[in-house]
Amino acid sequence: MAVLLSALCNGNASAASTGLPVGQVAPGFEIKSINGEPRTLNGLIDTGSLLVVFWSTNCHLCHALVPRLKKIHKEYHGNGLTVVAINVGYEDNSEVRRYAEKHGLEYTILSDPEQRIQIAETFRLSGTPTVMLVSTRGTIEYYGHELPDLSAWAFATE
Repeated sequence: MAVLLSALCNGNASAASTGLPVGQVAPGFEIKSINGEPRTLNGLIDTGSLLVVFWSTNCHLCHALVPRLKKIHKEYHGNGLTVVAINVGYEDNSEVRRYAEKHGLEYTILSDPEQRIQIAETFRLSGTPTVMLVSTRGTIEYYGHELPDLSAWAFATE
């Protein structure tokens, strides 16, 4: 498990598995927000499709995605797509909160340090960032290490 966490934080894909297949139903979860509120996959899907980003505050590639994630959130929030960032790094929630405040992050941020290994294993993470697009039906439409071209999808709440 230490190898898996090291791979996640260092972006070393060779130390972990290959991810989840597109078309598969996304694994369910209950993870707390950085404010301690429990969130579930089904509860989040109720607002539309999800762009889920597994990240860490000390991941340089994750940090580089922040401006694009903020833009996506601004453009699609309330229009069928919710951005959800799930922290899988070694940081505690106070560090994640400080990062979110410093960078003006308004999208949903989940972080439960006690679940980070379980999350990494369940979602077969091979590094950060890992990005997953989940439809309102709960199926994985995209899984990779870069943001997908969202113009290829039509988002609407069902």
